[in-house]
Amino acid sequence: RFLATLHGQVRELLTNYGKVDIVWFDLGAMLTENQIKTCDPSVWDAEALINLIHELQPQAIVNDRTCLDADFFTPEQRIGAFQSSPAWETCMTIAQQWAWKPKDNMKSLEQCLHTLVRTAGGDGNLLFNVGPMPDGRIEPRQVKRLKEMGDWLAQYGDSVYGTRGGPFKPTDWGVSTRRGNKINVHVLNWFGDQPKLSLPLNGMKVKEVSLKTGGKLRYSVKGENLVIDIPRSAMNPIDTLIEIVAESDVMSLPAVEVASESVSYRKIARASSAGESHFWLPKNVLDGDWIGHGWRQFGNESEPWIEVDLGEPKSVNRVVLFEDGDHIQSFTLQVKTKNGWNTLHTGQRIGERLDIQLDQVDGQVFRLTIAKTNGRPSLKEFFLL
Repeated sequence: RFLATLHGQVRELLTNYGKVDIVWFDLGAMLTENQIKTCDPSVWDAEALINLIHELQPQAIVNDRTCLDADFFTPEQRIGAFQSSPAWETCMTIAQQWAWKPKDNMKSLEQCLHTLVRTAGGDGNLLFNVGPMPDGRIEPRQVKRLKEMGDWLAQYGDSVYGTRGGPFKPTDWGVSTRRGNKINVHVLNWFGDQPKLSLPLNGMKVKEVSLKTGGKLRYSVKGENLVIDIPRSAMNPIDTLIEIVAESDVMSLPAVEVASESVSYRKIARASSAGESHFWLPKNVLDGDWIGHGWRQFGNESEPWIEVDLGEPKSVNRVVLFEDGDHIQSFTLQVKTKNGWNTLHTGQRIGERLDIQLDQVDGQVFRLTIAKTNGRPSLKEFFLL
């Protein structure tokens, strides 16, 4: 009965309402009796369902939530990793949840624009959700936020619309997009005094480099790299946008890694407890994305912790933490030595962002231990610089 209803409704939607370009299912994984997450396409008779879609609307593309191979993938409440094929689309909410609720914690303009720009730089598409109120209207403060995004796009939208991600892969400080013979470098976070970027040329011949957000920069070609120095005074609080004009088309250039600012970017993270869901894994705090999901305590330990293993000793003099919410009331930051753990800093609140300056310390493993909370703690990013 369920399958008949599901397939019947899909047939109705694809028959009675004209051309359909996208079929976006929200089916996906389920929990077994033993609470193990599984994705079983037979639950939806997914093969027959997709065949039905292609029979009725051959041009329609289908997402990945039928548990079968898909035309595009849908990372939820997080920004996907760089990937040109198969296609992907981040689905993200403007506030905390999909449906509207009063006084929901709405994303700042910076978070909204970074979500959009980081997705474009990863060569993905963005589905940005707003939920209507009970009377059908969009909440006025959400309308205001969307208009603010529109104002930014009216000025800088050519660095997003009609572009592809790359040729520089996303890193902790930003992303790049490209079209024709132009590359847009979006510097979204820079914790040091003055950004100095070293970008692999990959055979590209540079014609011109400029700041689209105002101000002047210095650039030079050193060996196989383009080196760009940006004065702190020219940094934009949301997105410092650099335009590189090449002598020829840049669309065929391979996507390459670039140096991160932090020493912790995409290193190893471990925690006292972690759930099975990709939403809250320890490694999320090292992906450079301080907007999507991070790590959350899943056990009942009285002092949960999360640590970063750099793989080898590195010099660190600064730590920047981004919390999800405001639950942490007391914490300790430590480094592992041959004699045990050495305390570098103790503090209380972390909140949206906390910047901790340290005397230079050399170490491989750094740990944040949470001593007191007023709720289940979670951390979005853990930068070591």
